[in-house]
Amino acid sequence: MDADRFEMLLDRYQGGEATAEETAELEKLLRDEPTKRRRFVERVLLEVQLRKAFGSNLPMTRPVQTPARSLRRWFVPFAAMAATLLLTVSAFLAYQWSRPETLALELLAGNVTTGGQEAQRIAAGEWFEVVGASPAVLRLTDGSRAEFEPTSKALIQRDPGDARQAIELTQGGGKFQVVHGGGVFQVKTPVGNVTALGTAFSVKLQPQRKGKADAKGKLAMNVLVTEGSVRVDAGGKSQILGAGKNRVFGDDGQQNNRDDGEQNNQNNGKNEQGNKNNQNNDGKNEQGNQNNR
Repeated sequence: MDADRFEMLLDRYQGGEATAEETAELEKLLRDEPTKRRRFVERVLLEVQLRKAFGSNLPMTRPVQTPARSLRRWFVPFAAMAATLLLTVSAFLAYQWSRPETLALELLAGNVTTGGQEAQRIAAGEWFEVVGASPAVLRLTDGSRAEFEPTSKALIQRDPGDARQAIELTQGGGKFQVVHGGGVFQVKTPVGNVTALGTAFSVKLQPQRKGKADAKGKLAMNVLVTEGSVRVDAGGKSQILGAGKNRVFGDDGQQNNRDDGEQNNQNNGKNEQGNKNNQNNDGKNEQGNQNNR
């Protein structure tokens, strides 16, 4: 028998229009073919779920015919088992997707790929890469925002441990706007980790500066704090950076630069010392000219 004939029998049976011959034909099919029994139960359960969900909004139809006695012998236990399985699976999925670590991350802007395929949502614990020329902006499960540079590779950890949010960054960089709340927000890189509480900061992985004999192929971590403060753990050392601070850390934890304000002050000091030296030299030249006279 083709599938269309079976579906027609189901339609007539559920609509209360099946003749005795059609009911007997349907009974034989259900008794002989397990796949058709499953299809029958699916149809019944679907109608039950639709009526629960939409109630009186569904168009009025004739009542579903009560199964004949011979059908009822196998239908009742089979349907009960299927309904129990349906409820169990539904409850499990609802529990799984309500857990913060399994929630999907929302992509607000840009393009990312997971497993080589473009994606609009990213599951926690799934590696992703930013593609295209624009940054990718994500809303994280705790409400914070993360903006990843093009070509960045990262994942939002499924089990952040003591942190409420933990990001593992292996390439590129990102800016992070962290919402206030309990627990810490952490970005982990091959060079070191940056931990924040209610702040805004950026982390960028870049090649170590030139001039170091052993720096070839090694990464440095550039940390810029725009609001609040962060703790940087790199090379077995910890340091607190406040707003406006910018540091570059090597994999040995050594700082490779100062923030802009400190660098400007140092440059101004050097310029002032240079001016004094020039004034001293001018004085010496003038004294020499007087001696020559």
